[in-house]
Amino acid sequence: MSELISYIILQGQLNTVTSMYLGDDWQIEILPFISSSMIRNKMINLLAKYYGKEINNKIHTCNEADCFLCLLFGLSGHNKRLIIRDSNLSDKNKNFQKSKNFPWEFKLEGNHLIKRIPPKVLFDVEFVYRIFVHNKDEGIRDCKNFKYILEGLELIEEDYLGSGGSRGSGKICFSNMTLHKFRYLNTIDISVASGWTIEKKSEGSGEKLARTVCL
Repeated sequence: MSELISYIILQGQLNTVTSMYLGDDWQIEILPFISSSMIRNKMINLLAKYYGKEINNKIHTCNEADCFLCLLFGLSGHNKRLIIRDSNLSDKNKNFQKSKNFPWEFKLEGNHLIKRIPPKVLFDVEFVYRIFVHNKDEGIRDCKNFKYILEGLELIEEDYLGSGGSRGSGKICFSNMTLHKFRYLNTIDISVASGWTIEKKSEGSGEKLARTVCL
């Protein structure tokens, strides 16, 4: 049985670069949020395609003991490493939250009127990464797999989130990403994706993730 030894919390903002279409179920008087399942399913789909792990457009499953996709998302009977929170409007959008008058963007497509989240709206994001011991490795395997989370975020930036991506909707950017470690073994390094670096911040405020290129 795998032993849970640590948590790594990745927090930041999701910024809508273009309008985002979430579907037809949203009522105008309700403030929008981005569901964790939307981000999770998009990450699985894009990472599977990028690494050639998609089979006939079905949900990925395999028998590999060290498959990072299965380990991250709890597929094929593995303990889930990655927990994704629902993303609510950031405090920087206080005007929306106070007035409950969100500036939905309306667009007519054929005979159908759709409403979309406009550009330049910030949502808070949080990813909780759980570190397990595997064969007495003190969490090394999971720390090495952390980079795939960052790669998944980059792939979403390069693709789209929500519906209507082929028609220009859903371009987003992640920013102000910060790491917080809980009960973490400092002797083990966290692997980050190419182009990312971990920068020390002031005591107690976590570590900042920086990118050489940000979309």
